[in-house]
Amino acid sequence: MTMFLDKNVPMISMEMRPYRKRLILGTMLAAMITGFAAQNAGAGPIDWDKAQELREGVKLVKIDEMSSVDIVGSDKKTIEEARGVPYDGKREMKSYVMRVDLTLNGLKTTATGRDVDWGKPMPEDPKNRGKQIIRTKRQRTVDFMKEVAAREVEGRKAEVICGFNTAPWSPWPPPQHLYAVPSGVCISDGVDIKPTKAEDGAFFVIDRKGKCSITDKRPSDTNDVWIVHSGFAIIMKDGRDIDGGGYEKVLHPRMAAGLSRDGRYLYVVAVDGRKPGWSWGANIRDLQILFRDAGAYDAINFDGGGSASLCWWDPEQSAPVLINKTENRCVAVNLVFYR
Repeated sequence: MTMFLDKNVPMISMEMRPYRKRLILGTMLAAMITGFAAQNAGAGPIDWDKAQELREGVKLVKIDEMSSVDIVGSDKKTIEEARGVPYDGKREMKSYVMRVDLTLNGLKTTATGRDVDWGKPMPEDPKNRGKQIIRTKRQRTVDFMKEVAAREVEGRKAEVICGFNTAPWSPWPPPQHLYAVPSGVCISDGVDIKPTKAEDGAFFVIDRKGKCSITDKRPSDTNDVWIVHSGFAIIMKDGRDIDGGGYEKVLHPRMAAGLSRDGRYLYVVAVDGRKPGWSWGANIRDLQILFRDAGAYDAINFDGGGSASLCWWDPEQSAPVLINKTENRCVAVNLVFYR
């Protein structure tokens, strides 16, 4: 059965899996208010034929679930303090899974480039731990999408499709500069944004022919590289779950990306977090289950928290739409698909 909610977001019925619990919405009205699909969480492969089609080549599933994936003690304590009762092994989690068909005719990518003051010393502030050099100017994903939409492409305005934030950055914690230094390797539109000798890490790569990959080695042929953005960790490789670092083990709002085995589809996952009663966030195991259900073979964890911003461009409104609930923070690096 498929029931359409909130701009045709479908209710997806799936087979139950043992590692998560089923969410039952009390009434159909509750589903209509939240705009989320009532779904058996972790219930097997997503039926993309029943997913909401945002526009040609782009589909979206919103998932409302009670995750029973195990969490660390500090997260259990936080939930117990908010609820006022012992943790019962289940927690609210709202997720958004976007699938982009990378074979879409004329598909292109662009990302945050060097700021006009690139290479200059970054202004001091009390939180700046040591002198840093300006690399990019922080910007909201929706605002970067608007900039791309204003560009001329083959005698017409660019047709923006979707966008999301990628690499972690510094200086941190708040208050932050207007400027940023992306973590790890950062190459946007073929330009080296942050010169570094780093060879190993977690990299999302797009070559000049548009082929996407996720790798732990910096590409050796830089002449063939269009995009290289670093993430916190690779969390899935060749269909196998990969252990991340400490950042992946605790609950946070999330932004991550994955690829299908044949490279045809890009899966972008955003998870709301730090919102008691709505969504506590996700850890690495939650993300791995989401990507496996989506159809991913490789996956990388990007900058989450208040930076997590998953967007699509609504041609009817001629404006970007922020999908997840987030601070809508200005970030160091955004990636946009357009044609």
